[in-house]
Parts: sequence; C-alpha cells; structure tokens
Amino acid sequence: MARAPVWRRVTAWSSLVAGVAVGGYGGKRALSEGGGWWALAGFGALSAVALLFAIWFRTRPREERERMVRAADAAANTDEVKRARTVRKELKRKRRWVGGEPREATIIALADIGRANEFTCQVYLELDVTTAAGVVRVETGESVRTAHVGILVPGRVIQVFVDPTDPTLVAVNWERSLRL
Repeated sequence: MARAPVWRRVTAWSSLVAGVAVGGYGGKRALSEGGGWWALAGFGALSAVALLFAIWFRTRPREERERMVRAADAAANTDEVKRARTVRKELKRKRRWVGGEPREATIIALADIGRANEFTCQVYLELDVTTAAGVVRVETGESVRTAHVGILVPGRVIQVFVDPTDPTLVAVNWERSLRL
C-alpha cells in the first residue's frame, strides 16, 4: 500500500507547526498585555492536544493508518458531501454572475443540504433545462427562503437564467418562478 501523498503529509505537519506557533504567539501577546495566564494555558492545551493527536496517529500500525485514511476518503466522497460541494460552488459562482437567457427548467430531483441561517435553506437541484439546442441536465445549488421551499417539488417547471456560453450554468429566477 502506498504512503499518503506528499501534499497530505506536508499539510498535516505544517498545520501542526502553524498551530503551535500561533498558540505560542497568542500566549506571549496575552501575557505581555496583562491578559493573564488563562490565555497561555488555553493556547498551550490546544497545542498539546494537536501534538498528542499527531503522535497517536503516527504510532498506529501502518495498515491501521491506511485504513483510517481510506475511511476518511470514503466519507468525503459520499453523495451528501458531493451535493454540499456543488451547492457551495454554485452559490459562490452566482455571487459573481449576472445576466443570462431566460429559460424554463423542470425539477428532476432535489435534496436539502441544510440551513444557511434562520430564513434560508441551501438546496441541491437537478434540473432539465430547455435550451435552443435541446434539453440539458444540470446540477446546481440554490439558497432558498424557507417560506418558498414548498414550491420545490419534482416535476415543477421553474424559470431560470442560462449562461449563453455554457448551458450547464444556470441561476433560478425566483421572481418569475414564484408567480407560476
């Protein structure tokens, strides 16, 4: 079995070193400004826990470490995680994107990713978008007001804006979709 990639080993050790450095610096600043010993003790305890975890993980037999890494990788590739990544990526893209051609889309599937805050939910959507070239299957993520979640049902037709250069990039036109 191959070792973990170099970037993963470097990331783990550099994170540990950075945590200890930040903890030490924060403790030094707290003591020099009269913040008290509690800050130093807190940073020291946090750094000690990180160090003990790293030592514990490194002392496991190689097969057990590899099994733990495979289990973590498998957990990171579940459908829920993929949907959440899609939603985050799409919401980030939509903050920068404006324009697009108005089109109709049919909701094929949806999944609740969780609440963004008390008024909105993040939703993963699979849509069939009608374009000039035909019907295109699109995966996207939307931030939906809690009051409007009821309109999102499979088979419902909603209005979307489609990027003219890439028909897989869509944004739901909530003003028009709520009127249907």
